[in-house]
Amino acid sequence: MKTSYFWPAMLVLGVVLCGQSPQYPLAETTAGPHAEAAGWCDKSDQFSGTGAYDSALVYAQKAAGLAEKAKDWPTWGRAQNNILGACYGLGQFAKAAATFSTLEQKARAVLPDDDTFWGGYYNAAGAIYNMLGNYEAALKYGLQEIVFFEKTDKRTDLAIASNNVGAYYRGRGDFDRALEYTQSALRHFLFVPETDPADLAWTYGNLSKIWYRKKDYPQAAAFAEKALGILEKHSPGDHLLMIQTYVDLANACIEVKSYKKAEDYLKKALRIHADNKLDEQIEFTWYDMGYLYEMMERYPEATEYMRRSVGRLSPRHLLFGKACRHMALLSQHQGDLHGALNWQQQALRAVTDSFPYRDVLANPAVQRVSAYTDFLFCLSEKAETLQLLARKESSPAYLEASLATLDVAAGVLDSMRAEYQEGSQQFWNQEARPIMERAIELAIQMHQNTGKTRYLDQAFRYAEKAKPSCWPRRSANLRTNNGPAFPTPCCKREATKN
Repeated sequence: MKTSYFWPAMLVLGVVLCGQSPQYPLAETTAGPHAEAAGWCDKSDQFSGTGAYDSALVYAQKAAGLAEKAKDWPTWGRAQNNILGACYGLGQFAKAAATFSTLEQKARAVLPDDDTFWGGYYNAAGAIYNMLGNYEAALKYGLQEIVFFEKTDKRTDLAIASNNVGAYYRGRGDFDRALEYTQSALRHFLFVPETDPADLAWTYGNLSKIWYRKKDYPQAAAFAEKALGILEKHSPGDHLLMIQTYVDLANACIEVKSYKKAEDYLKKALRIHADNKLDEQIEFTWYDMGYLYEMMERYPEATEYMRRSVGRLSPRHLLFGKACRHMALLSQHQGDLHGALNWQQQALRAVTDSFPYRDVLANPAVQRVSAYTDFLFCLSEKAETLQLLARKESSPAYLEASLATLDVAAGVLDSMRAEYQEGSQQFWNQEARPIMERAIELAIQMHQNTGKTRYLDQAFRYAEKAKPSCWPRRSANLRTNNGPAFPTPCCKREATKN
């Protein structure tokens, strides 16, 4: 997420978070707590700009204390945003989020609604919740940020806010709304003659990511190439944005099986890391290289890169869950199904509340979650591994566990339907429908294996759930071809019911 203020460059699931320093005046040299607090804020800004977030945090906390003592609330607000920025840079996302309620309550009491603090605060809160995978909360603050800047003449900040909201919708899986907000950001940037070319490159990169998620890979490549052209001409020193653009191009190439081109792009990204001694976020580039080699069926190399990525990530980081998912797939490809299950439990642990993940048959409860798509895909892939184990070891227990896992996935889809309402139809057709189809087929298989009618009831229940949201287009196509929209036993049951 790009921010209006001072966030570090950050790559998350293809999102670029590049920083921009605030243009605050330097503190006056007049003695007194007001000037001293402002001076500490200046030092905090300087340390943030160099990536020394520990020092930035210390100076910002000192500034906040002095400003509060002097009742210098504008400087206090600035210091509080600096604290959030330093916590962000240090990866202390949960710690920062825990302060929001108290901080917001106090700020409401001492600062007017049009104070510049609020633009920075909404921006920070959205970015931090995004890093926690809480896209609903991120959207709440991101949309407030848009409203705030709509009341000002700061069109660049409005473009940044729109870009961020687009990324939050993309993280949540609502790609149509993501496209709407990101295209709005591009229009704002193009309207401002003095727009930084790097901002345009960042926006084209975000559009590339959305088209990638919408599975329009030529469009994804075209927007990434636009971003690369701008960077090469105007901002060749923006190393992290350049790395992410190479990754975007590589991802588009992978999906159309242009593996050699994808490898060349990722090697260029790794070369930038090496030439500039830039270890920051190298785990993301390793992750993408691992994914490429997985697609190329070069499993030992894929495992090495993915393991490196896992080793640098916090277990609560969303990318940790994704990397564990791919470690599971790599284990599965190499015949280690029990190892795959263990990795899948680690992935589920990363995107949900705690549960007995060491019991490979255990599943987390479906509570209100924000990282719905990651949770859903973890469950789907675990169910597949359990089916493979059931077949390999002739174990009905694994088959039963697979169906139980798909049942949890169906519950996640219920939650998504309640949260998203209109959402992206493409997601329901391309991602959700195959999961429901597998659940129906497996329930029917369990009915055929055991003769127990409860499994047929379960299959019918899944079919009923699927009809309104996942299958409308498929149903129409099947009727045109004189075929049933649902598996035959379910159709018979439905006819009986009617």
